[in-house]
Amino acid sequence: MAQYLQGLMEEGMGGVETPPAGSGRAERAAWSNLPPYHNATRYTPSPDITPATQQQLWPTTRQHRPPPPPGPGGATVGMSPATFEAWATSVEDYSSICGWAAPTAAPYVRLLCNTEVQQRIDARLGKQVFRQLSTTEAIDVVRSVVIGTRCIIGALAEFFSLAQASSDSVCAYISQCRAKANECGFRCPECQCPLEEYMLSKKIVMGLRDRNMKAGVLRCFPRLESFSEIVRVCEIFEAAEKASDQPSSYVASVWGR
Repeated sequence: MAQYLQGLMEEGMGGVETPPAGSGRAERAAWSNLPPYHNATRYTPSPDITPATQQQLWPTTRQHRPPPPPGPGGATVGMSPATFEAWATSVEDYSSICGWAAPTAAPYVRLLCNTEVQQRIDARLGKQVFRQLSTTEAIDVVRSVVIGTRCIIGALAEFFSLAQASSDSVCAYISQCRAKANECGFRCPECQCPLEEYMLSKKIVMGLRDRNMKAGVLRCFPRLESFSEIVRVCEIFEAAEKASDQPSSYVASVWGR
């Protein structure tokens, strides 16, 4: 039995010979310093394991860019200038987050428009020309399609024709004027500085319902330096008229003294 077990051990060790019996200490030391056995069997993967299978068995961690937030919605024909500018700003920010660049930037901008706007873009420039534009250039094309000259003229007409209704307070009337001025987007043609407050300061006074209040505010105009002061004077006239039960002509005469 001992010989049988010894034979199995020798076969498992690749037939490594044991030192001869009765050998001296020096021979045992020399035998123990023999180089290691190099004929060990190497592992080879099964031919059934392909690189794709290995990737499934041993997945590696990868750095994935987080998905972008939902888009800002679609541009439609007839949008007000203020609504479109808010949409354009959102598209530019969305483009920066997604890392858009030509020639993929313009097609993405086109996808953020409804079908009617897309058809008008294709009719004006053509798909191939539009695809070569940058994000800013594509937004400018959409602006010319969505807003157009007629929409701007209509917004200007609504702003200049707006007047305080009999049921509107001064605060409500001023809010309406602000909204219309925002749609018009008043800017200096030379330096592009905003002219919204300049236009509002004239429009609010001229659109007041009460002529006596209007005259009283106009008398205060030389002393008023900002749009906020004009609004404050209008509110004071209205509050004084309600508190004293006197007509605005009397309040205006007292204020002008």
